[in-house]
Amino acid sequence: MLRWTTPDGALHTARYVESDTDWPFARVVDDGEVLIVPRTSREAGHQAFLASRGFRDAAIAPLRLDGQVRGALYVADRQGDVAS
Repeated sequence: MLRWTTPDGALHTARYVESDTDWPFARVVDDGEVLIVPRTSREAGHQAFLASRGFRDAAIAPLRLDGQVRGALYVADRQGDVAS
């Protein structure tokens, strides 16, 4: 299940359906490590992931419960003066 808020503060919920470009989520869940996908990346897989989601950049972190990775949390399109 995916949950997110939009700039107007509305909460949205949708069932997650995996696509071929969602490999970053699987990598984070499998490896248990944070993945940064910068807007300046020239890697084809990074570009495909960002384009498929309509993101400019993304940071994905594992969510752990009782020492096991149970999901992933991501932040995309960060605002302000940040570098990835």
